[in-house]
Amino acid sequence: MIQKVKLDDLNKSEGIELQVRLKDGRTFSEYVDRAIGEPYRPLSRDGLIAKFMEQIEFSKMISVKDTQKMVTLLERLEEIDDIRKITKLAVKR
Repeated sequence: MIQKVKLDDLNKSEGIELQVRLKDGRTFSEYVDRAIGEPYRPLSRDGLIAKFMEQIEFSKMISVKDTQKMVTLLERLEEIDDIRKITKLAVKR
């Protein structure tokens, strides 16, 4: 699907617009002026974790179980004695 993605200039000072064109010619679009997750509109902790989990589940690159372990470790990053504990969980097995 990535081959079908086309980036184009936005005629607005900021934001993002997504336009989807279907095979039958119909077009759907939506514009968001300030996306959630930007520094001026940050995600909550729970929102950030939920977004991370969604991406993991979509990619199917890492198991949900390993992802949950990774989140637990990342929340205590300052206490981790060996970063390999995290990187091992981030690799597809």
